[in-house]
Amino acid sequence: MQKKKKNGPKKRTFDLAESIGPRNRIPNQGLSAGLNSARCTYPTPSSTLHPHLSNPVRTLADRRCSPLHRRRHTANTRSSLAATMRYEISQNAYIKLVLHALKHKTSAVNALLVGRLVPGAHGEDGLVEVVDSVPLFHSLLTIGLLPCLEIALLQIEEHYGDQGLSIVGYFHANERFDDDELSNVAKNIGDHIYRYFPQSAILLLDNKKLEALPKAKDRSPVMQLYTREASGNWKLAGSNGSSRLIAKEPTANVLLLDFISSKKWSEIVDFDDHLDDISRDWLNPGLFK
Repeated sequence: MQKKKKNGPKKRTFDLAESIGPRNRIPNQGLSAGLNSARCTYPTPSSTLHPHLSNPVRTLADRRCSPLHRRRHTANTRSSLAATMRYEISQNAYIKLVLHALKHKTSAVNALLVGRLVPGAHGEDGLVEVVDSVPLFHSLLTIGLLPCLEIALLQIEEHYGDQGLSIVGYFHANERFDDDELSNVAKNIGDHIYRYFPQSAILLLDNKKLEALPKAKDRSPVMQLYTREASGNWKLAGSNGSSRLIAKEPTANVLLLDFISSKKWSEIVDFDDHLDDISRDWLNPGLFK
């Protein structure tokens, strides 16, 4: 009896002939997933801290004094609604996000967006500038785990807070090529950021647009933009999310293709890598040199 050939979902790759079989998926859960069954450990002595930090990792209670939490309690003005906000992502921040997803082609990956709010002048809509991005996790065991996320938030806030920057959004790439839905993990992390930065957004990697990039020669980011409605739901901005999300440098996709062809994604370090080996720098300082 002849067996039927099964076609599995594609990886995030430009090799269209390459595919993988069905994956065993852990259901998407909230930020508290695994709190009672798993721990995310990190060395606390000052001699083992990330090279950019001078203080030990603080307890979760100390986060009340972090820049992200402090801004929530001291804000006394209402900002423009995210529904009319525009988003501009820098070339380096954008490329890091895509390379991180390409390095882990068969896994869901996530990252944080770092930047600032630029208020609009004379009644114009404001602008959220995404200056940098920080790749977070690529393992199903850590991508939705609160303790690991808290450790990452502490370090990111402390490093970028000194530069006048803050966390302004979240990036997510699904593990399946044909999965274009915003997961519960992405929504829950997005909700957490929104409480402290109401203009925040979620960027979801568009695998089909990424696949077509070498031939399309499109200048727009290969991502979908989601913003949070007053009802609390995350909604795709516009028909394809591209009208309010732009790349700061028009050559971003050209450079991205160059990095892909040279397999630059292999150099990306995320927080998963850093937690395994703290000598690996999650800031990726040498990536664009």
